[in-house]
Amino acid sequence: MRVTLMRYIGYFLLIIIFVIICILSILNAQTVQFNYMFGAFSLPLIILLLFTFIIGLLIGALLVVFTRMRKRHKHKGIS
Repeated sequence: MRVTLMRYIGYFLLIIIFVIICILSILNAQTVQFNYMFGAFSLPLIILLLFTFIIGLLIGALLVVFTRMRKRHKHKGIS
């Protein structure tokens, strides 16, 4: 019984997140100029926001993986 309740809460939260992302997509549809070292290009703001979010997730995940690997290596050396 408790597992199904938690599953429904998880589905509800996923739906809420999906609705928020859809609203943000609609509100941030304007085109922006993205300038970087070697040039520039235009793209919708929501694409730029999603791209930077995904890059941040990847960097965070890599940091977690490297930290766990270092701790595991440290523990293997002790025992």
